[in-house]
Amino acid sequence: MVNSGEVLKNLGRGALLRIASDLSGGTPLESIKCRVTTTRENGFEACRAIVKQGGIQALWAGTPSRTVEGALLGAMFILGSTPTKKKLLKMGVSPIVAQTTAGMIGGLVQAIVMTPAGMVFTSLNVNKGKPGYEKDTAISVTRRIIKEKGIGGMFVGGGAMAARQASNWASRSGFTEIARIPMSQYGIWGEIGSGVIGGLGSCWNTPIETCRVLMHKDVSEGKPEKSFGKYVSQVYEEDGVPGLFRGVTPRGVQAIYQTIFMVVFPTMLGM
Repeated sequence: MVNSGEVLKNLGRGALLRIASDLSGGTPLESIKCRVTTTRENGFEACRAIVKQGGIQALWAGTPSRTVEGALLGAMFILGSTPTKKKLLKMGVSPIVAQTTAGMIGGLVQAIVMTPAGMVFTSLNVNKGKPGYEKDTAISVTRRIIKEKGIGGMFVGGGAMAARQASNWASRSGFTEIARIPMSQYGIWGEIGSGVIGGLGSCWNTPIETCRVLMHKDVSEGKPEKSFGKYVSQVYEEDGVPGLFRGVTPRGVQAIYQTIFMVVFPTMLGM
């Protein structure tokens, strides 16, 4: 039987943890990563360009909508991952398998919200400063995409997003738990250190994110989207394997942030 009190508690905790992650650094890192992925700038160049265009506050552009998005994403992740982990542990499954599976389920549930949210966030970033897009907001972008492509346009790239989120959080949770085994003896710093390892380890799937951002970029600019395989081929032909890992540095830092907030802290809180 579903415990409604436990569900609400998980939703609230997940929302607060993700908001804290975004406001303390996750949003600027996402902005930098998005710009690096869609340009040939490195992380430092992207950061300087964003600040030059709109000041330091531009790194936190879209914070109100990002906060709402973060609350939903955090809530959905914990809603999917925490019950899964607890159920598997009760069944006698090893903590590593339980954490990995819980992360995968949490990521898949999260993708329901993140696909349209990622579309809007990418559009706001790639069109920033362009003529005709000066007054763009999350609401105006959403209306424009729905007008041009229907409600389905908000879910373009859903397969890539689901693959990214499932592999992201399965890796973050699994690698973190593997690292916890030898590092937990060092207390809170060992727990945080295991999250650093888990976050960095999850970056192996950066090519999925690179193609997802490019797909959303095309849609936000009114261009017809291509298949995932076409984006892989296009990037590989232009820049080789390194091109598929555009933005991996800011993404790695962001992954550490999110892993500590959404995997390490919930584990420490007994979630």
